[in-house]
Order: sequence, then C-alpha cells, then structure tokens
Amino acid sequence: MIKYFITILLGISSLHLPAQLIWSGQVLEQNGSPIFAANVYPKHAPEQGTITDFDGRFQLSLPKGFDTLVVSYIGFDSQVIVLQDRDPKQDIYVELSRAAQSLALITIKGSDPISSQFSVQELNKLDIYLNPVAQGDPLKAITLLPASTTTDESANPSLRGSSADRTRVILNGVPIYNPVRSSQLNNQGFFSIFNPEIIEKMQVYASNPPLIYGNSSAGLVDIQTSQSLRGDQLQLSTHLTGLGLFLAKRLKKDSSFVQAYGNWQFSDAFIGINRANIPRLKGFRTKDFGLNFRWQLSPRWAFNSLHYAIDEGYDFLAASLSFEALASAQKQRYFTVNNLIYKSLGGIFSINLGYNTSTSRFTQANLRTRSETQQSYLAANYKHLVWRDIVWQVGFSLDDQTQQTRDSIPVFFFAIDPEAPSYFQARDLSLRQMESYAFASWEADPDWTFSAGIRLPLALDEIAHPYLNYQAAARYRLRDQDHLLFSAGQYHSFSTPSFFIPSYQLLKAQQLALEYQYQQETTDWQAAIYAKEEEGEVGSNGLYTMDQLRTFGIEASYQQQMGKHWQWTVANAFIRQRMRVDGTRHTGPRDFDYFFKGSLQYQNPKLFTIALTYLRQPGSPYTPIEGSVFVDELGGYKPIFSTQFNSARLGTYNRFDLNISRYFQFERYSLVAFASVANIFNQQNERDLLYEVDYSSYAFDYYQLRSFFAGLVWQWNR
Repeated sequence: MIKYFITILLGISSLHLPAQLIWSGQVLEQNGSPIFAANVYPKHAPEQGTITDFDGRFQLSLPKGFDTLVVSYIGFDSQVIVLQDRDPKQDIYVELSRAAQSLALITIKGSDPISSQFSVQELNKLDIYLNPVAQGDPLKAITLLPASTTTDESANPSLRGSSADRTRVILNGVPIYNPVRSSQLNNQGFFSIFNPEIIEKMQVYASNPPLIYGNSSAGLVDIQTSQSLRGDQLQLSTHLTGLGLFLAKRLKKDSSFVQAYGNWQFSDAFIGINRANIPRLKGFRTKDFGLNFRWQLSPRWAFNSLHYAIDEGYDFLAASLSFEALASAQKQRYFTVNNLIYKSLGGIFSINLGYNTSTSRFTQANLRTRSETQQSYLAANYKHLVWRDIVWQVGFSLDDQTQQTRDSIPVFFFAIDPEAPSYFQARDLSLRQMESYAFASWEADPDWTFSAGIRLPLALDEIAHPYLNYQAAARYRLRDQDHLLFSAGQYHSFSTPSFFIPSYQLLKAQQLALEYQYQQETTDWQAAIYAKEEEGEVGSNGLYTMDQLRTFGIEASYQQQMGKHWQWTVANAFIRQRMRVDGTRHTGPRDFDYFFKGSLQYQNPKLFTIALTYLRQPGSPYTPIEGSVFVDELGGYKPIFSTQFNSARLGTYNRFDLNISRYFQFERYSLVAFASVANIFNQQNERDLLYEVDYSSYAFDYYQLRSFFAGLVWQWNR
C-alpha cells in the first residue's frame, strides 16, 4: 500500500499551471551559494511574486506586458531584471551582493548573546527542515550533532554524556521544563512541543551552559522565535499521523505580526500501515494550538507574547521487569512566554515572564498517578553593548515551581500487577529559586576574546545549601576560518521530580572543555576534548544515587559539500564514564567506546531530495539480575540485582533511515511531498530486558522496528 501512496506523491511533478509566459531561473550569492526564500516579483505587481526554493530556483507565470522583475533578500542589495528582449525559455541567473555593512559595531554586538563566546552551535529553521533525522522537530535536529548522546530515540537532548534532566531548554529567555511530548512510543513520537515555523534560530551549548540562565548543570538549548516576517503565509499539512495548519500575518509592515498554528494527530493510518512492527503501540491522540504575537511598539520598544496548549494521550503495552500490561496516559498543558524589550543606543533591557500549568495521569495495573504542576518565571536583564571593548550583562531571575501528586504506588517496585499490594501517597513539592548574575566579554585584540560569568542565589530554598556558579572562557582565532576555545566552570541545577525521584534534588557539575572549529563555505571541521564531574544523580529505576559521575570525552565531526547537490557528514565520540556509589566505582550509564553518526544527502529541486543516515553505538550498560527470592506477602518473586552496577550491556545499536522529498514551486504557492523509512533493515536494537516471573530467564524488548511515514505540505506565500 505504501509504495502506491509514495508513487502518487512523487507523481505530482506532472502538475503545472497554465500561463502565457513562464519565467524561471536561480538566485545566488556572489560565492555561488543558492539563496532560499528570496523574493522575485514584477516591479509594479509585487502581489504576483514568488520565492526561491531550497536550491535558489524560482518559476513565475506572468501575462505578457510585464517587463521588469525585482529580486530582493534581507541583507542583500536588490536587483532589477529587465525582461525585454529576453527569451522565456532561457533561465535567468541573478547574483546578489551583500548589503554594505552600515550598522554600527554596537548593533552587531547586540544581535547575539555575549555568552556565544562559549561552546555553541547554531541552527535555523532551514537547518531543522533539512536535517535528515529531525522530521521537522527542533530538538530532534540536535541528534546528529557530535555532542549529542541521546540513546532512547526521543527528542530529549542529552549532551556529552549528561542526563537530559541536566540540560535546560530556553524559549525566548524562559525555561521550558519537560519540553517533550509523549503522545506516541515510536519514531513519530516523543517529539518536542516547539513548531519550527516560529523559530528564527536555535543555539546549542554542549558544555558550560551560559550563566545568563540558571538551573542548568550540563548543556543548554536556547530557542529564539522570529522577530520579523518576509510575508504572509498559509500552510496546510497532512500525513499519516494527522493534520496541521499554520498561519502568519503581518500587521504593521514586517515589524509586527501574528502566527497561529494547530495540529490534530491520530493513530489509525500510521498503526494500520506499520502494525506488524509496532505491536506495543495501541493508539495515540493529540490536539494542540499555538499563538505567537509580536508588536513593535516603537523603534525602541517591542513586545512578544507566545501561548501554547496541548491535550494528548496514548495507550501502549508497557513492560517492566517481569510484568507487562496495557498502560494509558493523558496530559493537558498550557504555557505562555512574554517578553518586553527596550533597545537604547547603549544597551538592551528586557523583562521575560513565563507561566506553565499541566495535569498528567498515568495508569497501569496497580500503578496510578496524577500530577498537577505549576511554574512561574520572571527575569530582568540589562546588556550594555560596548565599553572599551567590553560587553557586559547583569540581571536576576525568580523561578517558582510547585507540584502536587496523588498516587497509588506498588508496595514492591517490581510488582506492577493488579493483584499486588499498593499504597496511596500524596506529595506537595515546591521550589523557589531567586538568583542574580553578572557576565562580561572582553575583546582584547582581533585574535583573543575572554569571557567570564558568575551566578549566585539571592534567597535559598530549604532544600538547598549555599552554592556558587561561575565560568570562564578564552577564544583564540588561528585564522579567519578556524579558532580554539577553552572553557571551564561550576554549575548547579535542580532535578525535575518524577516517579523514581519524588523530590527536587540539588545537582552539581564541574566542566572543562577544549574545542576546535574550522569553517569554510563547503567544509566544516569540529573537534573537542572535555572532562566533567557531576554529583547528585539518581540511577535508573531509583536503584542508587551517584556520589560522583566522572566523564571524559573526545569528539570530532566533518561535513563536506560536494559540488552542487551532494553533502555528507560524519561524527564520532569516545566517552569514558565512571560513577561512584557508596565509595565503589562502576561503569557510568553513558560509557561508549564509539558513538558514530553519518549522513549522505542529495538535494536537487528539479528531481528530489534524498538523505540516508546511519547511527551506531555500543548497547547501553545495565545492571543484571542474578537471581530471585520468593516473597510470601506478595506471592511472587523479588529480583536480586547485581552489586556491580552497569556491569552488563545490551547489544550493539545499528540503524539506517531513509528520507525522500520533492519540492514543487508554483506561481503563488509551493508543495512538498515527503516519505521516510525508519530502520530500513529492520534491526532489532535492544531497549530492555523482559524476565520470566521467577527471573530465571529473559527476552529482549526492542526499539522501533521498520516503519513508514509520508505526507504533504502545501504553502501559500504573499
């Protein structure tokens, strides 16, 4: 069935619109790179224009009589093309020059966080869409970065061997806790709650998270939404898991606008096609809605308000140790992020306000949980842009969190069975963090830049003892194309309460990193060596608390553009990780001799875009069960875990994915048809062990087997 569906999608290339004259061509930079989304329109009828595709190409149908085209793009000088005496059968090639840099140094320095002097990799909306494993999701796009150590096929970002709970995700200056939605248990699920259409850029800090934000002790993902629109937009999407709508409308030229989007997801089609390879997934449903509003109050004042609501649920056959049964989960959530920004000649002042509320339920046999969470966040920041080659920033933040849980919990954690005993537990948790910070960056000369920051609590919660966060970095430019970065620091964060960690735990980390980057137009080299020491982590299933977790890593990546259409990327990491529990050393949860990622992409808008990705790593460490004892009260067996934590490993993880799409550009609208095959060779990658009732033998549970996905995206631009 799926092959016929894909054939129909790709066959749309035969569609065309009647026109008296069809003008086509390509828009390029001076270095030959194509320009995506450049505007091409008749001089006296801009409403009949179009935009270029990913390869810089355009096609425009016009009645006879139009004699002048305008080609424009933000940051480049516009060009006027006279059509008289031109042959419509010949392509028009336009080369745009970058606009003269008339902005003052103060504006350039104000465009990015001063903390970008630390380890950072930047992705924009186009990077997310072209990422072969992202499937249009911002956090999943991080998976192919060399610093990513996510091993569970989710969008939760784990960076350089640290747990995902230590990495903080920031949206417009406000932390978003639990940024991943859990509507499905397959490669189409566990996606984040962020829509790439509203994102301008995403900065990923793999080490030494910038202290302009708090509550992070590993890495940080800083997401910033759009500050302007190139035009109005309407987008409709349909795929095997649902329907989507996106609308963008300018309200005041391009400085004020509103963006609205919604999705309705359901599982019938996806499960129907992939049922044989996803036997545990029984169903999912999601409805969400987002609204992003930006108002340019004056040349200096701007206000942005983002709102998002989601209602989701899923049903699946869940397994834990020796028991498996149908589980059901539901969650309703709403959050808002509001920003007020004032730009003066000397600096930028901002107030960031966020609020989140959610209710979640989970049911499986004798385990029933209900959790209500509320979070409020307030921050004020001032960044002074230039003073004797120094840029500095100061501010404070108040992060207030509460969580109420009403749970029915198994008396024995290993006995999730309807007949097994359980008890009721009510918890009311709260955490209030009030912190201040100062950060500065000094450009000593054209080659050397030094940065330092400090963050400390203004008021301590009763669960925390005094702590101090600090960091420093030095960046050296070897040549125009490459540089070295040394960074170090000490950080603290609080764990997010969960079933196995029913409280806020203070976590500590000390980090050290030396990194190298070489960038040219067609080549990108990156390498890093790092060490970190973390404290306070709780192990899987709550079996142990780590007194200390030491990580040493070496990573490298290479990206090469080959000609006009081909690009390949390879990355690998070596991670040696050791943890100490009650004075004894054990293997850490992310200890890998290699962590390989590779991708090969071919992009040709006249034909299609196709990408093949490969992921390979040793199986994750786990603590084996060495035997069992019979428990009279339970009428069943209790497992006896080895005292050597993480002394065994799952099998090697191997996975190939294939993605194919076709982009169609018409006069006023575009169409994208896409299809993907996850885990092409149907590899049985081990996720966990399933035991017999007396724990005498076991079988394996696997990650996603081969699955198919396909859809269409229709977009209209003005």
